[in-house]
Amino acid sequence: MKPCAHTNAVKAELLAILHGLRLARDRNLKPIEINSDSSNAVSMIINNHLCFSNIISECRSLMRKLEVITIKHVFREKNKVADVLAKEGVMRPFLEGASVLESPPECALEAVEADANGTIYVRKIVPCNIEPCINVALCHLVALTTIMDMPGNYAPNFL
Repeated sequence: MKPCAHTNAVKAELLAILHGLRLARDRNLKPIEINSDSSNAVSMIINNHLCFSNIISECRSLMRKLEVITIKHVFREKNKVADVLAKEGVMRPFLEGASVLESPPECALEAVEADANGTIYVRKIVPCNIEPCINVALCHLVALTTIMDMPGNYAPNFL
């Protein structure tokens, strides 16, 4: 049994997914694809984690009923509209619960337009400060590439 060491942010993500599933149920929307920028929430739902089991159990039940075809983690850059709306919600503590919007609020118009136009965002990665790990990884990659280039060897599908 895993300890419940997750923060309130994960619970908020799980509740957001649950609310979305309830909304889909109430509006008879199916099939459903769930994208979340919380890899923890996605993993917990997929693996039926014991933390927040009441929320996860209801999510899984609704997912079966709504013919959820996939639940997956996506980076914030691919989920820009949701990210903008979540940040706006944090800045407005007077908003209680979730809201159904008929049109995007002003704060999200730019993100909605970029999404509609298929804008691609670059993910910024902070360089690792653990140089030995990078060197070891590069050595393994060079060695694997060298071995694969030798006569009689083949490259597996993942290369």
